Amino acid sequence: MPQDYFIKFQKQFKNELPFVCYRKPGEKEVKGVLQRDARLHRCSELDKSGFIFAPFEDIHSTVLIPFDEVLVETYKNEALTSIKTKFSDSSETTRMDYVSLIENSLLEIKNNSFKKVVLSRAIDLRVSIKPFEVFMNILNTYDNAFCYLWYHPKVGLWLGATPELLLTVKDGNLKSMSLAGTIPYNSSKKPGWGQKEKEEQELVTAHIKANLETKLEDINIGPQESIRAGELWHLRTLVYGRIKDVNLKGLVEELHPTPAVCGLPVKESASFIKENEGYDREYYAGFLGEMNLDHPLSASLYVNLRCLKMTNRGVRIFVGGGITERSIPEKEWLETVHKSKTMANMLHF
Repeated sequence: MPQDYFIKFQKQFKNELPFVCYRKPGEKEVKGVLQRDARLHRCSELDKSGFIFAPFEDIHSTVLIPFDEVLVETYKNEALTSIKTKFSDSSETTRMDYVSLIENSLLEIKNNSFKKVVLSRAIDLRVSIKPFEVFMNILNTYDNAFCYLWYHPKVGLWLGATPELLLTVKDGNLKSMSLAGTIPYNSSKKPGWGQKEKEEQELVTAHIKANLETKLEDINIGPQESIRAGELWHLRTLVYGRIKDVNLKGLVEELHPTPAVCGLPVKESASFIKENEGYDREYYAGFLGEMNLDHPLSASLYVNLRCLKMTNRGVRIFVGGGITERSIPEKEWLETVHKSKTMANMLHF
């Protein structure tokens, strides 16, 4: 990729003008969208073309970067030197707080308040980063994730490498996925899934199927399969169908927030998260991606996982995990520790 490709975005960042750079899973092209002014385009109705950046809950604005200028370049991955990071996610206070939160949620599950809840936490690091260098590290490391660098002066700068598709819509067809269950990657053996991970994934698949059945003429559910995302394994099931009425907002409302980032039932688990998690997720566990409302309508939206936000003091990394009746609090804590390394290892601090 020519070095001057990123120079335009660096100038945009210096001039405090919105932009996004991104690459879809398995693709070689890096796309960029530059906005000509600093206006905050709100788009809660999903009724405009552009790149959408939506929050976990609607206390924040759903932001659109319009296709004012679009740049596309082929990116050739570069060999990374060994990443050595001083990052340590082992604070005893943090661990105790998160384990206590899980234990409280297990009591609610036992009392039938909900079947599953996804609990997250934020890790604040006082480090200085160079966003474009971090983004190139992400591109070089996560071929099978949706990789992005997003900036708006009125919202902030976010980076991520998410493995989870919310939906694609193309030629009247829909594709989605359920993604749940996480274990560390081990090159010497195949992933061994426990009953907890399998049941958690089945809950998400059943919810998506039930919510989309009335929206699709037919619905096809693929098999459970293991997919690798960096140093983690996930369980995934693909969902396909022919759309009855192409209403993008209606389709998104059936899927967001997914049980993979919220829980089941969604309303009850969302209430527990709001009352107990103790911080603002902002755009973590929201969704982002392209929307083109010209005929034929197309969209490619991803759940905002494995992400970080650049702050005045450094960066904030977001991680979480699904809690069910089979969850073991200490094991769930370790799962978030493994997930935190996805972004932390990209920082080179």
